[in-house]
This record gives sequence, structure tokens and C-alpha cells, in this order.
Amino acid sequence: MLSSRTTPELIAAFRYHVIAPLVSRPLSYGEQRALIQTLCQQIWQAPDGEPVTLSPRTIYRWLAAYRAGGWAALAPAPRADVGTMRHLDPEILALAIQLRDENPTRSVQQIIRVMELAHRIEPGSVKYSTLTYHFRRRGVLAKQAPDPEHVLRRRQAPYANAEWQGDTQYTVRLPDPARPGRTKQAYLFAFIDDYSRFIVGAQFFFEENRPRLEEVLKWAIVRHGVPEILHCDNGAVYSSHYLQRVCGELAIDLRHGRPRHPSGKGKIERWFRRVDQQFTGEVETLIADGRVQTLEQLNALLEAWLAVGYHDAPHKSLAGATPRQVWTASRQDHPPRTQPVETLRRIFLWQDTRRVDKTGVIQLAGNRYEVDARLARKTITVRYDPYDLTVIHCEYQGQVYPDATPLVLHHHRHREVPNPESPPAAPATGLNYLTLAQEQQATRAQAQQARIRYATQSLNSAHPKEDPPLHA
Repeated sequence: MLSSRTTPELIAAFRYHVIAPLVSRPLSYGEQRALIQTLCQQIWQAPDGEPVTLSPRTIYRWLAAYRAGGWAALAPAPRADVGTMRHLDPEILALAIQLRDENPTRSVQQIIRVMELAHRIEPGSVKYSTLTYHFRRRGVLAKQAPDPEHVLRRRQAPYANAEWQGDTQYTVRLPDPARPGRTKQAYLFAFIDDYSRFIVGAQFFFEENRPRLEEVLKWAIVRHGVPEILHCDNGAVYSSHYLQRVCGELAIDLRHGRPRHPSGKGKIERWFRRVDQQFTGEVETLIADGRVQTLEQLNALLEAWLAVGYHDAPHKSLAGATPRQVWTASRQDHPPRTQPVETLRRIFLWQDTRRVDKTGVIQLAGNRYEVDARLARKTITVRYDPYDLTVIHCEYQGQVYPDATPLVLHHHRHREVPNPESPPAAPATGLNYLTLAQEQQATRAQAQQARIRYATQSLNSAHPKEDPPLHA
């Protein structure tokens, strides 16, 4: 049973995680049925941390809900009995535990049926989820079996865009534009196509956060289409609810590698090693020589190296073909799944919930906005571009309402969004008022000296000296 602190967003993310392999690519009826049977055999970790197993009926129900209403349809509807007491009589619970101890093979549903037939409870008065919750709290149910020993197996996606792998590398340090004389870490965000080893997106930033990940992933999808599977690191930026929602709305199966097992993302890890061998050493030399000082220069060199030194270079794992050749040939046989740019822009908007006060006003990122009067005292969903807080889209229970009107706009950008990088400072002018005045004084003195010499020469010419007398 899920905790009351488990939000609908977490539940929707868990349900999509289960059905993602069923919606990320087309499946025949037989393939879908076999895959659902496989999913039912797995033990899943619910949002509250408890191990659970799922029935085919549950998975079919979630699958139908997603296909009918998308990501939003996976979130549970508000309970009809909110505010009422949901309590299990201690005597009934003790009897249920005793029935379980007497025969550990009895299922929860069977125990409820036994108590109903014995007239200890009214039919339907004890729910399966309620009794399961109390059993788990008291350790009555069997715990999840430990994972089998990890075995490494070489694998590869069947075609381009079937799977992307993403990660972040601490590559080099650049001069800090805000603090002269100091350096700042540059982070490389990258996504690689598992089948072709083609780099679909890579860029350096000074920040390792959600907006930077969003920028690289969004432009990779715009340029190259939507992947079926996105295999990422377990870092905070890759485990955010935001990325789960984006993948859910784009029908991407988001997967995370096991902690401390980078081999699960072997393609991107191997590419980072190639970056260290072919790119990092060369660019560090240019940084030391002062020829690379900015992110713009660093990203321009990365783009050039990808085009010349990687994408068109023979790859041993591709039987001597280049990543570009394999990427291009596979996309001809398996055209990429694309989305309109406007749809992608809406999906990549940030999303939050806000409680509207009685005057129809909400607060967001230090700003105050007025919303439609019909939304007063309701909890609504807001979507917005973190780089432009002047436009806030409002939704309530799946219905779109007019955009919010800014009342007090202290911030035009969200605080989590990095400020625009300041342009490099202009070189010093070398001008100084006192030295310029001194130079001007010297110039005037020279001119005055020249005028004095000219006047003296003119006077001597007008009054020539007499020759001295000759003495006998």
C-alpha cells in the first residue's frame, strides 16, 4: 500500500516505468503478450520502497490508460473517501496474522475470503490493499529475494534510435570568467546511440544541473528523433521527476544503470575514454597556451573533433565502418520517430503544482500571478519556460485555463536557471589621464621651444653682428 506521502507524480512515474517497454516501440499482439508475462514475473520496487508483483490485468489497465490519456492518465484520481477514517479492527488483524502463520501459503485474498466465510467480517469490508499494507508493516509477507549474481553480457541495440546512453564527464577546467586568475570545471553532457556509436548530442557547460541536461537532450531529439530507450546514470539530474515526466510524455523507456556498475552504460563510458585519449590532452595544451579561454571556443573544438576525428573514423566495434555510415544506413531502414517542435517545446516546459488562494493569486519563483477566478482555492498545475517567467500556463484536472497574469514580477528567470554568461571583458585601454596630460604638456613644451628658436633666428637675421676691427 502506498504511503500518504507518495505523490501522484511518483505513482505515475512508477507505472510508466513498468509499461515503458510496451509503448516505446511498436509490438505485435504476440510480442506484447509475451512481454507482459515477463513483466509480471519481476519483483518491482513501489514508490514507497516496498517490493511488489503485478498482475497482467494491472499492466493492461495501466497500458490502456496511458494510450487513452498519456502520462496524466497514469496518476491516480483523488480518493472519494478523503477525510474519512480507514481503520482495521485489531482483532481482525490479529486473526488474519494467525491465519497466515498457520498456513504461510495462504494469499492475502484467500485470508480475506476465509474470514468472510467464517462470518468474522462483512463481505467487502476489508480491502486487499489495506490488509496487505498491515501485513508488510509487521513483516508478515515474504521479503524480496536477493538479486542473482551480476553477470556481464555483451549486448547491442538492434537499430539506430532503439537506445541512447547518456552521462556527464568532468573533462577540463577553463579560466573562470567571473574570477580572473582562477579556473572553473567544465562538464561534458553527452548522449550516444547504442547501435551506431553516433553522438547525437554533446556540449560543455559550467553547470551540472537540470536546465543543461534539458538543453542537450531537447536538441538531440529535435535533430535526430525520439529514442525508444534512454539509459542514463543514477546522478541527481538523470533521476529527477522532470526527466521521468518528459520521457513519459514522449513514450521513452527511461532506464538507470545499477549503482557502482558503469558497465551497464559501456558505450558512453568507452566514448568518454576516447575523449580523454584524443581530445582532452590536446585541448589542455591549447588552454595552457591561452588559445582556448571560453566555453564557446571549447564547444567549437568539440564539434570539429566529432566531425573529423570521430564520426568519420573507422570503429573497431562496427567492423571497420564509421559511426556516421552505420547511423545513416540504419535510419534508412528504420526511419526515426519525430515530434513537432511546438510539441517538444510544450513537453519540455517545467511543471509544478500551486495552491490558488481565495483571491485567485499564486506565487511562483518569487513572483505573484493572478489566475482565472474559477480556480480560487484549488490546487492547479502550472507549466512554464524557466528562462521566461512572464508566461505561465494553467491547467486543472486536465482542462486548460487562460494563462496567469503577472502581478509582481521580481524575477524574469527561474533561480535554478544559470544566468547568461557574461561576454569576455574587453582588453584594458591602457589610457590614463595623468600620463596623457603629461604627454600633452611635453608636446606643448616642444612646440613652444620650436617657436622660441624660430623667433631667435629671425631676430639674428634682421640685425647681423659687425665684424670685429682689424688691428695693425
